[in-house]
Amino acid sequence: MYREIVEKLALWKKKADKQPLLITGAKSVGKTTAIKEFGQKYYKKLILVDLEKDKNNFIYRGELLRKKFDEEVKGYIGTDEKKEDILIVFDHFNIEKTGEYTAADILRFVVYNLMDYNICLITSFRIQKLCLSPGLLQKLDIYSVQPVSLKEFFIINNDRELLNAVEHHAEKELSTEMLEKIRLYIKVYFITGGMPKVVQTYMDTRNLEKVNEARTQVYQACLKEINSISDLKFRAKVHRIYSDVAAQLDSPEKSFQYGISAYFTGINDWYKALEWLEDRQMIFKVDALKEVKKPLKENKKNRGFKLYYQDIGMLTYAYNIQFADIVKTIYPYEFKHHALLEQFVLQQLLVSGIKDIPYYWTGSEKEPVEFIYEDEEEIVPVKINCEGKKEKVINEYQEKYHPKFFVTVTNDTFDIVKSVLKIPSFSLWNL
Repeated sequence: MYREIVEKLALWKKKADKQPLLITGAKSVGKTTAIKEFGQKYYKKLILVDLEKDKNNFIYRGELLRKKFDEEVKGYIGTDEKKEDILIVFDHFNIEKTGEYTAADILRFVVYNLMDYNICLITSFRIQKLCLSPGLLQKLDIYSVQPVSLKEFFIINNDRELLNAVEHHAEKELSTEMLEKIRLYIKVYFITGGMPKVVQTYMDTRNLEKVNEARTQVYQACLKEINSISDLKFRAKVHRIYSDVAAQLDSPEKSFQYGISAYFTGINDWYKALEWLEDRQMIFKVDALKEVKKPLKENKKNRGFKLYYQDIGMLTYAYNIQFADIVKTIYPYEFKHHALLEQFVLQQLLVSGIKDIPYYWTGSEKEPVEFIYEDEEEIVPVKINCEGKKEKVINEYQEKYHPKFFVTVTNDTFDIVKSVLKIPSFSLWNL
């Protein structure tokens, strides 16, 4: 299956100043599969060490010493193979101790002792959770793997002609036939989501019943991880938040408020449960802003945020939405108070390369600008505006913050009016 991350890693391999790789991304987004493909395609030898399952690995045995590491590597390679021809991958690198060593211990050993090796570490945890110092982070090349994007979905379906048309739709208007084809792709995408296992099932079988089974398995895998929590009370709290995401997005207000903390003994318990899910990237928290000023993280509200799943397939599964429900619509965006559209837009923004989880801002009449993120020197507001009836909050935002440009998400219209960029939802990865 085509994944854009493999191409990015191929460019990393050519870098004269490349550093050890740290690959992060939610569970089941295809991190290990992509790295295997990359290693097998661009290296003579791939050494894959599973830190979770293989207790007889490089790290567990003995001290972190360069000499011992060299000896271990010799056991994997032939006499004619050189270090530059080998990719060494440590999978399931996490916040728990590996043997006697913390994540920071292992990374310090890698960046200060093994720079002449090609090393990759794969984790499902947020980088922040690994407790790495800024100096250590600067000595790593960090890549994030997201669920399959709509762009990748076009390529997987061997429709590069349509992909090329979407990439250049600002120059040439899409035909009616192309728009109908795109809408069908989006309807399938909403069900397959972005998890490679589900997408691959669709490609292999074109059987929507089997696709639904694969979608169920991915959702159940998330629940299995939650059910592995030994503390029963804490487990129940984590499960409650994860289950509440769909209901929250289906409400007109959409934002989680502290009223739901009634089933917790205190707000600290609530935050710990939420953090557990965030750390594993099973949900994304989009914070509300009190003011839209740089840096955004210093201007977020103490209360008010929205939660989203890691991919839209999890959301359609939670709502029990089937392809038969979606295929009847012209635009499936109306489902559940635009919840599907918001999840879809967030997903496409994340694969477009924005560095951090975005924020949101609400105008004086409680109408939100759904996503706001920092892009180099600019703050970019993104308003979901498919009906074209929400100009008031756009005008209010522009008068107050004077953005260089304002992005509004449409059904299928591309246009630029003054500083407002109207862009179809299916083209957001072009941003």
